[in-house]
Amino acid sequence: MVRGRFRSRTFRRVYKKLPGGTTKLFYLKRKPSKHQCGNCGAVLKGMAAERPYKMRTMPKSKKIPS
Repeated sequence: MVRGRFRSRTFRRVYKKLPGGTTKLFYLKRKPSKHQCGNCGAVLKGMAAERPYKMRTMPKSKKIPS
């Protein structure tokens, strides 16, 4: 049985194939909502919607619209 915190849909379920050929279920946090304009509320193009730990390792050119 899985842990209680993984039973809710807060975590998304991802099946990954392991090197041995078996597949395993992983529970990952969902992506945050897309960045919006503070003035009109429109979705900003070219801005990545990722979790903070992934944004830290992402290059600057991927984080800001060019």
